[in-house]
Amino acid sequence: TLQEKIPKKKPQLFNFKDEEEPEIHTSKYLKILNPDEDIFEDAIMKVIDHLLNHYYEAQQSFSIFSQFKPFFIKSFDKEVQDLFDKKTFVLEEYRKYLVGLKNYESLLGQVPDKIYFPLFEVNTEKVKLLLANSIDGLRTKIFNKLEDNIIAQYKAITIKYNEIVNFVRKSTQTPEEVEAMEKFIYDLNSEKVALKNRASESFRNMMALFRMDYIDRTEVLLNLAREVYEWPSTLEKELKSAEDKHNLERAKLEEQLRDRRTTFEYRVDGFAEEIEEYTHFTEYKNYRKYIEEIDAFNEKLDQAERDMLEIQDHERKLFGIVSPFEKFIATRKQLAPYIELWKTIGEFLDAKRNWMSGPFQQINPSEAETIIKTHLKTSNKLTKMFDKNPIEIGRAH
Repeated sequence: TLQEKIPKKKPQLFNFKDEEEPEIHTSKYLKILNPDEDIFEDAIMKVIDHLLNHYYEAQQSFSIFSQFKPFFIKSFDKEVQDLFDKKTFVLEEYRKYLVGLKNYESLLGQVPDKIYFPLFEVNTEKVKLLLANSIDGLRTKIFNKLEDNIIAQYKAITIKYNEIVNFVRKSTQTPEEVEAMEKFIYDLNSEKVALKNRASESFRNMMALFRMDYIDRTEVLLNLAREVYEWPSTLEKELKSAEDKHNLERAKLEEQLRDRRTTFEYRVDGFAEEIEEYTHFTEYKNYRKYIEEIDAFNEKLDQAERDMLEIQDHERKLFGIVSPFEKFIATRKQLAPYIELWKTIGEFLDAKRNWMSGPFQQINPSEAETIIKTHLKTSNKLTKMFDKNPIEIGRAH
């Protein structure tokens, strides 16, 4: 039969001992693994390696994310705003923040889109996109502020050049304006050097901005740079034109001043003739009239002296020297004794009239003594001054 044909034992492939194979009984339940077995230890190590790999990957990602804390708490934004609020503009400070943003951008590229854990995973794409947008926004703000500062520098230089040109184009109608113009042009040499230095700095800043591969308002910057570059030659042309104009105006003012000085000297000659009239004042009863006339004439001399000082001031500004006007000074000196003489006579006669017409008991002895002593002192002084004029000596006595 078929049953009889099936061999009772498996054929031996190798020369084993003539022993029967042990019969293997398989349990229908799971067998608890023996911890001492190598397969159990290998399984534990594989699990630990798997967990550690996830831990290291997650730790690295979290470490990178922790460096973006300034963006999460907006401290980086505040630093950038503080930079914008500074009154002085330093390109290197802006460059430092741009380099920092570039480093943050490189760091963000090291973060995976997903972080895997043993039982779950974290998607980081939205956070990375948020950080990338924040970096791009700050970079754009910094570049825009850089452009604004450079444009402001160029415009400030242009405004200064315009102010200079507008000033030198002004007409000089007075010696004061001539003096102010000449001083302005003299001081302009240092100002021109300063403007050229400022223009060079602005140009360097603009080229540095272009090398950063960020170009937004290129045409505006280049037009301003061209205008600033052309200003020095434009200014020299304006100065040459203004110089010719100012020389003509100065020559006209000098001629007017010479005419004014000549007219003043003619007036002084007339003053000498008027003083001669005072030598004929001999009536004591007319002393009030004499005093009024002398006071009026003295006011004319006061006005003439103001004119003389103004002429001298203009001469100093235009010529560097002044006229002495010795004749006028001599005229004032010549009039002084007559003023003092008739005023002294008037004070004494007025006091004498009061003494003679009023009650005797109302006379103040000390006041009377002071007036008499003053009169005597003035009389002696005027006697010496009129030593060549016997008539005036008599009046002084």
